[in-house]
Amino acid sequence: MEHRIARIVLMVLEFLVALGAISGGIALATDIIRFPREWLQGTPFSDYTIPGAGLAILVGGSALCAALSVFIRRKWATFLPVMAGFLMAAYEVVHVELFDHLPWFYAGFFLLGLAAFSLATYLWLAEYPDRSSSTRQHSPL
Repeated sequence: MEHRIARIVLMVLEFLVALGAISGGIALATDIIRFPREWLQGTPFSDYTIPGAGLAILVGGSALCAALSVFIRRKWATFLPVMAGFLMAAYEVVHVELFDHLPWFYAGFFLLGLAAFSLATYLWLAEYPDRSSSTRQHSPL
């Protein structure tokens, strides 16, 4: 199987992200993990329910779907990890913009999202390049 090691690395990365985001999001939304409410000042949130649910559903759910699709040999399935990595990186950018605490922590997760995005994009482009113009045989008239 072509790119097998890259697919395994991507699947493990996406599963780890999914596990962390889903469990962390649920813990945050249900107050199992308690962060100071002062951290929410200046944001549209009165508690951590919406940010926790967003983390679990958007980041965790997309990473889980991406991990499950890594070995499906379809163009759409290869694109799912690309979007999951992008969502994770975008979530962290929004998080740093809204919340003024622990930027080093979110930078680490941004880099994980960027790594997943980059690896998935590599696989997507390597396995489904646009060959319509470069391999078409032109016949002389």
